[in-house]
Amino acid sequence: MSSFTYPSGRRIPAFLFIIMLLQPVLDVVSYFWALSGHGNLFTLALRMGLLAITALAGFCLSRRKRVYLIAAGICCLFWAAHVLCCLQAGYQDPFADFTNYIRVVQIVVCTLSFITFFQQGETVFRAVMAGFCVNLCICALVMLLSSLTGTDPHTYVVNQLGVLGWFSTSNSQSAILSVSAPVVLMLAFLYSGKRQYPLMLLASVLCLVPLYFIGTRLAFATLLGTAVVLPVILALCHRFDWKKTVMVLLCAALCVAGYKVSPMYQNQHIYNNAMSEKQSWAEIKIQRAEESLQKEEAASPNTAPAPESEEAKILRLTPVYEWCASNIVDRFGVEAVMKKYNYSSSVQEITAVRRQKIYFCEMLQEELPVTAKIFGMELGRMTHKDKVYDVENDFYGIYFLYGVVGLALLLGFIGYFLLLILRAMIRNPKMYFTPLAGAIGLSLGIILIYAFCTAGVLRRPNASFYLSMLLALVYYLTKIKVYPKAEESVA
Repeated sequence: MSSFTYPSGRRIPAFLFIIMLLQPVLDVVSYFWALSGHGNLFTLALRMGLLAITALAGFCLSRRKRVYLIAAGICCLFWAAHVLCCLQAGYQDPFADFTNYIRVVQIVVCTLSFITFFQQGETVFRAVMAGFCVNLCICALVMLLSSLTGTDPHTYVVNQLGVLGWFSTSNSQSAILSVSAPVVLMLAFLYSGKRQYPLMLLASVLCLVPLYFIGTRLAFATLLGTAVVLPVILALCHRFDWKKTVMVLLCAALCVAGYKVSPMYQNQHIYNNAMSEKQSWAEIKIQRAEESLQKEEAASPNTAPAPESEEAKILRLTPVYEWCASNIVDRFGVEAVMKKYNYSSSVQEITAVRRQKIYFCEMLQEELPVTAKIFGMELGRMTHKDKVYDVENDFYGIYFLYGVVGLALLLGFIGYFLLLILRAMIRNPKMYFTPLAGAIGLSLGIILIYAFCTAGVLRRPNASFYLSMLLALVYYLTKIKVYPKAEESVA
């Protein structure tokens, strides 16, 4: 085994730092590769190769290889059940389905490997903290350069709002910035000297300003939450520094002051105006349909439907649904779609993309054998007339793609680490609740919120990498790290 080229324990800190460094680099490469018209097959292959190296290194270094084998066995058994379910319904694209599954399995593989790496010593933890800092700097630099060169693709393409940088997926990039900010800012709090206030100010700008300019609502919420929660964590750990806190709060206050000129506000304002206009048009269509019904009622009162009957609702609302949800109506029929929406006449509700995608998948699931609810269906089925209805909620997405069993397995895996946090807080909060632990816990909560609100984490390798790292950090802080006595413990 000595001739094998996987990283030795002594090289793991450098190896893990390089892996972290490669994450934003691969995202930029992927963006330009796709921009040149070559698709994402090349960068996908690079990520799969990096995943294989990481898994192999973790397995070879691990003293508990049985854990890897059990995890691999569960993943393979579930995949076999999922494939049988897809075959029963008629498999459309097995390769794409398998690729999508690997993206989800990456969470488990990377988490186990990172835990093994953390077992090699304290230097690995320091390498990861450095990786968070460098990655955030790279992301901020890319956003700045893309904006200065006029090549930024924008977070909201239609309205040309938000600074995304040379990255392909706005939700994933927003999640990466959001989970990095608490960790990096806490490191600045802890390790910038008493007289190094310019460094603290620079860290505040680096962490919070990109969250402002990327323009997503979750990023703006993270900006405010990070600025408020981190000083509270420091106060609870008796490490509060009011001068550094003022710098952070001042930076956040400037972002709040510029709320009405922020990309997020401008995009939401444009959206609300568009919805108001569409609602006015919808009311006109409903009024015309009602007038038509009244004419029919007057001409033949004995045969006309009652005003409150289901048939009357369908006739009255059909023009609105055919206008606002034409694609989904074409696929499932106007009556089925109206029933899903409970005969709502709200244009904002009918046109809401997230809601449309969930309803599409629910109706699709109802057409398939019952096994689809247990083991899921393939992503290729969530398409109609070249429009993809992959839901914008990762947990819902896992449910539709991998059924109740797949969702339960993933929630059980993540839940184990949340239980580790709970157990640590019950056993000895004074020892385990350090400033860095609090920041890491905040980042973990943020990325799970992103997974619930977007499709940018659990099935996006660039963002799920950070989820795996945070889960492994939780394991390190609660199961591996050797603490001094509680009364002597420091961050």
